[in-house]
Amino acid sequence: MSAKGSWGAAARVDQRLWVAELASRKRAALLSAYRGKLRPDELEECLSQAVLELLVRAGRGDGFASPLHVERSLEQKLRSRITDRLRARAGRSPLLAAIERSGGDAELAGVADPRVGVEETVALRELLVRITEAARKLTAAQRLALATQLGAGGGSGAGEKERKARQRAREKLRALVLEGWDG
Repeated sequence: MSAKGSWGAAARVDQRLWVAELASRKRAALLSAYRGKLRPDELEECLSQAVLELLVRAGRGDGFASPLHVERSLEQKLRSRITDRLRARAGRSPLLAAIERSGGDAELAGVADPRVGVEETVALRELLVRITEAARKLTAAQRLALATQLGAGGGSGAGEKERKARQRAREKLRALVLEGWDG
């Protein structure tokens, strides 16, 4: 689909696929363009957040007027995530800065439940890291199936083929997370 073309009455699924294809195609260029702003892992996370926001938007039916609209929205969302990250870093408490320097995720520390003990918090963070690493090993189609399910709030209206694809993706993710784990 050309960037100059119009979508007309394109289905939400088509828009989500186009968002995924665009993100894949523009990934290297976007990461390169903003490489001096954040660490590579932070930049990757910002890009992932931006893509997920666009997938959710397309899935809600808020959609996009054209492929060019999607492209510009992706760039705007990425810049916004980078700006948010830089602002958070500038206003970070000494405790959160210390957690980040120690290799922990300072953003997760900021949303930690105070009722949860330290051991449980560490275990949950370890699980989150394992899930994130395992998700990177899924195929693009499997990641899209899971993202679509998350964006659709469970995807109860999905057809049989979509439901099976999501089920296989969840099973694969579960197996990857549990692979070689004692916890």
